Amino acid sequence: MYKAERLKVFSSNLPFLVCVNVVISTVLVSSGIYQGMNSSQMLWLVLIYIVSAIRMSVHYFVPNENPNKLDYHFVCVILAAVAWALYPYLFRASFSVLQQMIALIVFCGMSGGSATLLSADLRAAICFSVITVMPYSIMLICDGGELQSIGAMGLLYGVAICLSSRRSSAFIFSSIKSQHERDLLVENLESEVKKRADKISRLEQKDTITGLSNRYSFTSQLTLSRQNNTSVDVSTHAFIHINIDKFHLVNNLYGYECGDNVLIEIGQRLGSIDKFYDSLSGRWSNDEFNVFIQCQSKQAVEAFIGQLIEKLSAPIQYQNIRLNPTFHLGYVLCNTQTPVENAIKNSQLAMLEGKRKSIRIKRYDDIISQQTRRKHFLQKAMKKALTDDDFFMYFQPITEVSTQKIHGFEALVRWKLNGVFISPQEFVGIAEEQGLIIDLGRFILKASIQALSEVNQSYPFVSMSINVSVVQLEDDGFLSYLRFLIDQFGVAAKNIHLEITETAMITNLEKISGVVTEAKALGVLISVDDFGTGFSSISVLKNLSVDFIKIDKSYIDNIVSDSKDQSIVSAVTKMTHAINSQVIAEGVEDIKQLDQLVTSGIDYYQGYLCSRPVAFESMVALLTAQENAS
Repeated sequence: MYKAERLKVFSSNLPFLVCVNVVISTVLVSSGIYQGMNSSQMLWLVLIYIVSAIRMSVHYFVPNENPNKLDYHFVCVILAAVAWALYPYLFRASFSVLQQMIALIVFCGMSGGSATLLSADLRAAICFSVITVMPYSIMLICDGGELQSIGAMGLLYGVAICLSSRRSSAFIFSSIKSQHERDLLVENLESEVKKRADKISRLEQKDTITGLSNRYSFTSQLTLSRQNNTSVDVSTHAFIHINIDKFHLVNNLYGYECGDNVLIEIGQRLGSIDKFYDSLSGRWSNDEFNVFIQCQSKQAVEAFIGQLIEKLSAPIQYQNIRLNPTFHLGYVLCNTQTPVENAIKNSQLAMLEGKRKSIRIKRYDDIISQQTRRKHFLQKAMKKALTDDDFFMYFQPITEVSTQKIHGFEALVRWKLNGVFISPQEFVGIAEEQGLIIDLGRFILKASIQALSEVNQSYPFVSMSINVSVVQLEDDGFLSYLRFLIDQFGVAAKNIHLEITETAMITNLEKISGVVTEAKALGVLISVDDFGTGFSSISVLKNLSVDFIKIDKSYIDNIVSDSKDQSIVSAVTKMTHAINSQVIAEGVEDIKQLDQLVTSGIDYYQGYLCSRPVAFESMVALLTAQENAS
């Protein structure tokens, strides 16, 4: 057991032991302790040299990997012991008593050293001691005379050396065993660490739910693959971005376990597609995936996408629930020169454009590229415009139906960039995407209240409707800033109408309700903008205390000829009056529309029939003209 380790210990002592053998044998033969060197002693010395040479040859020329090398050393030890044991037998007749004692002392000394140096192989240590000391000691005992007691001492010494060899061997064995156990423990620890490291690496590279490459791994694999590919690549690279339609509804309706099952199934389908088509798939976000494939032509890419959609759209069964997943997919065609990050981003933009236009499969094209460049340009320009106060306000009258007089105005933000008006629909969306809507909203709030303060000095009855988004209302600093502006400009809070936009985007209705309640406590009035365009409009009326409902322009455009629009407007008006609120119709452009709205019982209207949005000076002029006419 532990043969290789014992061989290592044995071999480390061997050169020194052989050198000691050679030196002692040479001294014995050549010194004056015995009679001068004769031919027999010379032959014995040569024998010692030969045996020593054999031992060194085994040590240096037999590889340690040889399983029999320790046995070869054992045989050599026997040969050395026999050669030494021959010395007193061959020359004993000519020895004096002193010389015989010296011989026994030499043998005892050598066997004592061997007890330690040869103890890595217990056989060798014991055999060397027994062969060199025991026979000569027994011979001295048997001869009787004055050396009998010396022989007995040599015999006892030999036994003691054998016992010492056994203890030394046991110690070496124990040390080797302990070292082996430590090495095994370290090896197991290293193996465990490697397993953990591999597991962590897999977790870092793989999505835990689907088993596909995660975002980082997907990007880095493709980037590294392109860097290592130095050959000319004329194939078409396609990056495909996939979005699961309304995946959040699966989680909300059936639970997250069902949602995870859907993701797992889609991951397995993409994995099988990867094996068959040699593509690479990865999970990009909660409900989005990426696929990369290399094809020979655009037609091949389109054929692959067709197969991809077909396989992914197969029904998914979870317990007793059967789901039919649908997808929006965007893709971009490129070559190896296009950075991976850019290609992925472009495929995502194509998917988003497809969703916006209700197109299931959309390829990234020049139009999307131009839109993207324009958006980036406007994003940078908008940050600068907010810093430089380049935004300004226009105001559109809100007229009371019963008196046909201007009751108030809606404040509308405008932005002129390089002499060109930028549509609010465009830059407000950018502000929301870039997290600038709070800053823009604060500008609108301040500019509108400042304008209200100035106009109220001459026309204290005029109110100002100010658009505020749900994001603004969720901002913790909104109410304190509103109070600050009311105090700073000294306006009557009742003349401020906060017009809540995008009510369908409300997710925390409890918080919004609290903000509305506190705002109304200040005296501010609340309007709901574009009523009827969001699925949550009725819920908003139920949970928010509102003063005005603004009916969206889409219900006004065809109200003269469309009986459904007439019925909807009439029903909304009755419902609004039932909760003690008032109705404002938006987008009124001709007198026929107004007549129909009067029939429906609305309270106020705004639109081009009265006036387009105008600058502050024109707003004052409208009020002055109205005052002069009355």
